[in-house]
Amino acid sequence: PSLRSALLSVPKEYEKWIELQEKRIPSLPEEFRDQASLNMGNCRKILQRLTDGANAIVSRPISLVAFRLANMAMLTQYEWKLARQRKKGSLEWRPFQMGFFLLAAESVVKRDHPDRDLMDLLWFPTGGGKTEAYLGLIAYLAFYRRLNYKNADMGAGVAAMMRYTLRTLTTQQFERATAMILACEAIRLGLITGVTAGDLGSVPISIGLWVGSDATPKSYTDARASLNGTNPDSPSPKQVIDCPACGASLLWSPDESNKAINVSCINEKCIFFGSKLPICTVDEDIYKKRPTLIIGTVDKFAQIVRYEQVNVLFGIDIGNPPDLILQDELHLISGPLGTIASLYEVAIDRLFSLKEGRPKVIGSTATIRRASEQVKALFDRTACQFPPPAIDANDSGFAIADYDAPGRCYVAVTTAGRSAKFTLQNVSASLLQSALSIHGNAERDPYWTLVTYFNSLRELGGALVLMQDDVTDTVEMLATRRDETMRSITQVEELTSRRTQAEVRDMLKNIAIPSMNDGSV
Repeated sequence: PSLRSALLSVPKEYEKWIELQEKRIPSLPEEFRDQASLNMGNCRKILQRLTDGANAIVSRPISLVAFRLANMAMLTQYEWKLARQRKKGSLEWRPFQMGFFLLAAESVVKRDHPDRDLMDLLWFPTGGGKTEAYLGLIAYLAFYRRLNYKNADMGAGVAAMMRYTLRTLTTQQFERATAMILACEAIRLGLITGVTAGDLGSVPISIGLWVGSDATPKSYTDARASLNGTNPDSPSPKQVIDCPACGASLLWSPDESNKAINVSCINEKCIFFGSKLPICTVDEDIYKKRPTLIIGTVDKFAQIVRYEQVNVLFGIDIGNPPDLILQDELHLISGPLGTIASLYEVAIDRLFSLKEGRPKVIGSTATIRRASEQVKALFDRTACQFPPPAIDANDSGFAIADYDAPGRCYVAVTTAGRSAKFTLQNVSASLLQSALSIHGNAERDPYWTLVTYFNSLRELGGALVLMQDDVTDTVEMLATRRDETMRSITQVEELTSRRTQAEVRDMLKNIAIPSMNDGSV
């Protein structure tokens, strides 16, 4: 009863907000009233789904246990993160995160649910916590599938596929998702104190990275050659360097007897010490082990018609098909890429639906413009935006604009009378040198790394030479003019598709290093 009351507090508070907005409609200009009424009607539909979701979780024993275990997994991975960072804190769901969970939970786990014909599209500002909402749903699905069968292993196999278009995003999200999956596996193994999960099967709850062959190995032979150093040009299976549970280094080693790559933690105090971590980054391992969550890029769709082994991922030859497709950064799948992706989506939808029901599709976007048309063209589904629009653009009921917080100041530099190359050179030099004069590590850090965007590889190539030569000379000139110590520009890197997956991973790790007080990093 206490959990039911707590979950229902989300739709109840949302209903109060809806009633306040509906009272404002008569006072609006006449030309806005019809649209306002339509918007509030959509909010009412969302309200009903939130209420149904909350009631469903507490009304079925399987859903209740899966929900509690999913929360424990999210709490566990959060505590691991705080321990690695040597920080203190507590995990709290934000209203929109729990709202999206309640909205989608029923249709994620029930293949015959009518809302499987909807794509629930999460529209929230960058950095607001969309990923945590997704990960919570995936954990819920992973546990539910195993609890739903007398033989829990029948619920194993690929439960969810999370897809991205950019390798940088894929690398970052793979590390975050790995922590959640390992927390689920720790619960399955009974490693979390005070948690009695029951029978979750003997098959590990696992994660796989399924991307292009230039990023991860296709075969055990390629992976072994990379690890042994016999072929340093072969893509590396090492896609996670540090243990998500304790932060110690991970050991990646070839297992000749099983023709597989094993991952283990070297820290004797880690709860996973002595266990094989369920992380798959080699295509052959993914086909054999059928990870619970697969994270990949859309270019991997081409493998569907080329390799018969892909059938096992879709539950065609063995097990059950995936229940959830998660498309992050939906706005990036547009133009020619969207055209190609939509062709594959037809096949994927059919393959996932061969046994029963359609898969659930959820996603996120940074821009909602024409999202409904895009979702229909890509997935043949009706888009359901969450949170839905109401009356004010700055108030969705789950978030409001904070006008008291400091905003951003955008500064433009005109190139009139000068070339774009000259302007880039001088602006870059000024920003780089000026960061050195900021006192205090914490204040300096946000400005220490200069990120510059380009529209083409050709433009980037020219700018790279500029940064390595002319910008350094200009920095010296500015330091002399300002009577300052000259900043040494030693790390000039490009983050493009021309870099290997390992280089992208290492670069992201280096960017996370804070600047030192002496400005040496």
